[in-house]
Amino acid sequence: MSELTEALKRISIWIEKHQLAEDGKIVPVLAPGLTREQIDFKVKDMPFQLSEEIYQLYQWANGADKKGKIFYENIQLNQVFEDIELYTSFWVYLFFPLERALQFVMNLGIQQGKYKICIFALENGSNCALVDEQKRYSSPIVDDIGLINEHLYPSVTDMMIKYAKKMEDGYLWFD
Repeated sequence: MSELTEALKRISIWIEKHQLAEDGKIVPVLAPGLTREQIDFKVKDMPFQLSEEIYQLYQWANGADKKGKIFYENIQLNQVFEDIELYTSFWVYLFFPLERALQFVMNLGIQQGKYKICIFALENGSNCALVDEQKRYSSPIVDDIGLINEHLYPSVTDMMIKYAKKMEDGYLWFD
């Protein structure tokens, strides 16, 4: 099992333990993952190659579930900050489905031969994976408005390991 797969498994376990309910029904958190063939179809005409990490991430889940995202958008912000478990899981609802991430990539354009695939929308910008025309195993993470050589995380794997740890430790802020 890869480190990324292990981190995603830890996040899944945390989500299952802390899932929210509305009117007695579990609120879905993540959209079902895509197959490799579905991902290949979505990126077939793109001028870049996805890294293996991005494939693994979107096979795990295709972003936030639409119903869950609407539920979170309707929650009062002060409730989010008062409820540690709610805030700790809030980033999951900012996980872009692959289709939306690909739309942003084309809007941001190319910078020094690299494209930014925005994976998570955060309060002060988005965490984006850098890709180019070469097939790679990993993708460094940068901010959507920052410079491409200023990495927030060296890889998707590193970012998700840190997210898993922060969720498990109950941190209120993701940097």
